Amino acid sequence: MIGAVARPAVGRLVAAVAALALVTAPWWIGDDHLLRQLSAVAILALVVSGLNLSLGFGGEMALGQAAMYAAGAYTGAYLAANVTDDLLVCVVVASGVAVVLGTITGLPALRIGGWSLAVTSFFLVILIPDIVDLLREQLGGYDGMTVGLPTMFGSELDVAGTYLVVAVTALLWFVTFRNIVRSPWGVSLLSMRRSPVLAASLGLSPFRLKLTAYLLGALPAGAAGALSASVNGFVAPSEFGLELVVGLLAASIIGGPATVVGAVVGAFLLEFAHEQSARFESWATIGYGTLLLAGGVLLTRGGGGVVGLVRAWIRRHADSGTVRRSDAAAARQHEVLELSGSTIRIAGMRKTFGGTTALDGVDLELAAGRVTALIGPNGSGKTTALNLISGLSAPYDGDVIFDGRSVRGQSAMAIARRGVGRTFQTPAIPSILTVREVLESGELRRSRPPLAATILRTPGYRRRRAELTAEVDRVSRLLGLDHLLHATAEELPAGTRRLVELGRALLGRPSVLLLDEVASGLDEEELVDLKDVVGWLSSCGATTVLVEHNFAFVNEVADVVYVLAEGRVVAGGTPQEISSHPEVIEKYLGRGAMGIEQEAAP
Repeated sequence: MIGAVARPAVGRLVAAVAALALVTAPWWIGDDHLLRQLSAVAILALVVSGLNLSLGFGGEMALGQAAMYAAGAYTGAYLAANVTDDLLVCVVVASGVAVVLGTITGLPALRIGGWSLAVTSFFLVILIPDIVDLLREQLGGYDGMTVGLPTMFGSELDVAGTYLVVAVTALLWFVTFRNIVRSPWGVSLLSMRRSPVLAASLGLSPFRLKLTAYLLGALPAGAAGALSASVNGFVAPSEFGLELVVGLLAASIIGGPATVVGAVVGAFLLEFAHEQSARFESWATIGYGTLLLAGGVLLTRGGGGVVGLVRAWIRRHADSGTVRRSDAAAARQHEVLELSGSTIRIAGMRKTFGGTTALDGVDLELAAGRVTALIGPNGSGKTTALNLISGLSAPYDGDVIFDGRSVRGQSAMAIARRGVGRTFQTPAIPSILTVREVLESGELRRSRPPLAATILRTPGYRRRRAELTAEVDRVSRLLGLDHLLHATAEELPAGTRRLVELGRALLGRPSVLLLDEVASGLDEEELVDLKDVVGWLSSCGATTVLVEHNFAFVNEVADVVYVLAEGRVVAGGTPQEISSHPEVIEKYLGRGAMGIEQEAAP
């Protein structure tokens, strides 16, 4: 544990030393050419970091970073030539213009997402030369435009002065970037990247998250464009073509798309490669494509890229100390989570997929403080029922009523915020998050700190984070996960991931808990512990709905069992009544099941 806590402190120390070295570079580097190279790396890193936000954290192939970079460059150049050559003003205005452009292009494309966004943003890049040519009187057309020496507060900036502005701008942005992704906002983005369904089940809006990431990524791209115009003294549309798009993508993937420092590493490698191979410029696109292929195939762990590989190596070889697992069963005997359950009634629920009827006039009563199990053969509609309750699927007919109020037509995000938590058949956990971060994400349905407070790390933000840390420690202790808090999800066996999912749902203090085959993949010892956990949840007051194939497990934990077959309820009652029901035995349990189940019953 000591090692796990010490590693972030060491990382912060290394980052602080590197930042100090960059800011003081003009005093210990007397070479203007080298300062210009460092400026180019910082500018490129700014653009790549915006792509990392959209692609690495948001999971959207947003190729419009080049267009926003171009918008920033031309805005800065036009301001310097016609309005003011103050570099600070140019950077601020260029960032704003890039955000406006991102809003105009992102609002329609992000609603569809995926390759639609990639194609839309790529077409925007293709249009840059034509747009510039249409405004040739203002922007110089295909020939480009020259930018004079920049100033700051009325004083002209030389190479060293311009470098300082670039370095400070980059440092401020990367601190902002780090604070965003190392917070509930970053966990939200990675959850949405893992699955929009997961994000909705956590009470998040996938579209808003995508748009937030896209617009935040536009800020550094616009600033980088204005800085590039001042550093190079020239802007031309040829600088913002296909080669730049592929180069940015290569830098992101090679450095590490789901990391902060990966943007710097990727930018450095790309700039160094470009400097060393200028005479092979005609081969640049092929080289970038090769890097993309190699990076996509080989560099995928720990956030991807070179940084991800280094992280994985450090995690594998560093001594994190020994953390003893607490006695979870004893802790549950002395501690209860106060969960106010909801009464749910499903009335005449009907759901079809094409020509297949998944649910056909289903009526269910789910009482607070009780465990209600749904069993039946594959394809009987059990998971469909959970999806309808949680709003992930809309019914064709019928209604879902929470405490006397209909929720039909409400989004999954809205229903999750009513206090519905769930697990999935296949655990939906972002692989690069630690167990602590996954558990913290369960709190997102109840609250998330404002973005400004997150960036500035205000006292209110720190106080709320301390409270959340204590709550995560509590839930992890009650589930026996406290010794795994610093492990990443990709390191855990499938059975443990299910317990982590359950813990994530509990962090949101759910009134309704939907467990979809939560016992699948658990060994005998884990099953015994899970039985105790489910019984404990019932005593906490939650409305627990359990979809499960293991009838011996259901027999021990459920208060009420509904049997579904071919989309209809064929039986309902206590586990003892179900285990002796003739039709259930015939269609689901089998002839030999009665003796087995009765023997397994408490």
